[in-house]
Amino acid sequence: MKPSSHNDLLFFMDRSRELPELPHSIQASLIVKSLDQTFLIKNSRTILGRKGGDVVIDDKKVSEQHAVIGYFDGFFFLVDLNSKNHTYLNGEDVVEAILKHGDTIRIGETTMEFHVQGGVVSSANVWPDSQPSVGHILEVMLGTNRKRIDDTTGIMISESPPEILDTPLVGITLHVRCSDMQEREFKFLQSDVLIGRQHGDLPLHDPDISRKHAVVETFGDGQVYIKDLGSTNGTFVNNKKVRRVALDDGDVIRLGSTHLEIRLGEALSVEPPPDPRATALAEAACVRLQVVSGPILGKSFETRAGVWTIGGAEADINIQDPEITAIHAKLHVSDHKIEVEDLGQPVATCVNGKKIKRCVVDSGDVIRLGHTELKIAAALSEDTSLNSAIKSMGYKLDNN
Repeated sequence: MKPSSHNDLLFFMDRSRELPELPHSIQASLIVKSLDQTFLIKNSRTILGRKGGDVVIDDKKVSEQHAVIGYFDGFFFLVDLNSKNHTYLNGEDVVEAILKHGDTIRIGETTMEFHVQGGVVSSANVWPDSQPSVGHILEVMLGTNRKRIDDTTGIMISESPPEILDTPLVGITLHVRCSDMQEREFKFLQSDVLIGRQHGDLPLHDPDISRKHAVVETFGDGQVYIKDLGSTNGTFVNNKKVRRVALDDGDVIRLGSTHLEIRLGEALSVEPPPDPRATALAEAACVRLQVVSGPILGKSFETRAGVWTIGGAEADINIQDPEITAIHAKLHVSDHKIEVEDLGQPVATCVNGKKIKRCVVDSGDVIRLGHTELKIAAALSEDTSLNSAIKSMGYKLDNN
């Protein structure tokens, strides 16, 4: 799911730009039962806050502008506005989320129910799936709204928010230090950098990082922000847990057990070429797991060097087995060996029929988790090791 960008959110929140009212066929409201109050939602942008909002909440723990409810093309969505005490949807702390009838929103100490009647979700072919992300809704919504007819020429032109008009992109360098003390540098010249566990613009091999963990955004006069995307273990900047915060040159971001020092520079003309050693790592260590029994019989998974989690939907290797917990085991793949680690769940991990805590496995071995058996159909060989790949490119290895 595409996260919303800070630029799109700024444009959406700019009250100097009028957004359309809700279609007449839709009636939406927020019901505060404790106060016996009902707030009608009439526009496609409704700000909730203690002061200056469309819906004013007399609650000391509510920020002046706490959250916003938006509407576009049949979908309502909720976005937290970097509030001090956060926004909760059905008891879950959220940064942004799709709203549906009957949802419970809590800001500060005030709880309200979201009610909506009438209206039909558009069938327009603009969404990536049946329920798009807030980021995709804003992108499509504002892509339409940013166009207007010039009063002088009569020509349709595109607008940009003043904060980002004609502003060059800032070059971002992220110096990454992993838990095993390996260090790498990545350079970017783009408005958003998505960071996740083996996903996004910067995929990291860290089991404590969520699939889509955080996004670094550039906008305005060289301003750079980081936003947590509702990760399991949180995002930290200079050892302080954050949800959305501005970054300065030299700040240290921590995601899981991985540290990233950010360096901000002038706009870059080109992105640097990929590191050939990284390509060697990606191509050298490869393990294929074939499901030979269980609910997803016949499916296969291919992994490369790194640590891979095995379990439910949040795991790198999603088994879809009711006997398996969310993060059940780990697969450690390096250039010279493969290991399976049991994480102490009620249902044990077995290799070739024996319970294990952590053991080395090889081609042909069978890993069993719950009702699922995975056979290692292809493993490392001497010819495809990382060392061989690096040596073949003329690099010297430090064996000390």
